[in-house]
Amino acid sequence: MAGLGARLVRGGAEFAVRAPKAAGVMLCLFDGETEARVEMTREGDVWRVRVPGVKAGQLYGYRAEGEWTPEKGLWFDPAKLLVDPYATAIDRPFRYDPLLGQYGAETDGLVPRGVVEKPLADVKPASPVFAAGGLIYEINVRGFTMRHPLVPPAQRGTIGALAHPAVIAHLKKLGV
Repeated sequence: MAGLGARLVRGGAEFAVRAPKAAGVMLCLFDGETEARVEMTREGDVWRVRVPGVKAGQLYGYRAEGEWTPEKGLWFDPAKLLVDPYATAIDRPFRYDPLLGQYGAETDGLVPRGVVEKPLADVKPASPVFAAGGLIYEINVRGFTMRHPLVPPAQRGTIGALAHPAVIAHLKKLGV
């Protein structure tokens, strides 16, 4: 989905995450071990917030509130720091800890944090290799022409057979 994750904008950053079943989502910004929580606003299935002053390198995560009903697949626990699934970088690798599976156990020291990154420079698209609507058709010349009934037997299996009018007509029929 477009516009999800962290994105630097003039004067700060915008954060967005899809959480359709959440009752609330908080953005967590980290400065060393200090955590600042910012309430996000729901727009349909997406939670968003714009935070002034955020720069590239800012560490962040989310906390989501909602129903705790594992048998229904609902595992909301605001004590759990969540990694942004749209983060383009994280500050450390994931590692398992039994606390990750315990309801109410704080996990902010266990979970990697997303890193706000500068957007990549726009890449100029490469020029097409062939004309619009064209394509490259790779064939084995011998296999393609060896049994063609309209190609003279002496030409079959050779490069010259590709120039035979029957072979060219067949390729045009295929759209090559």
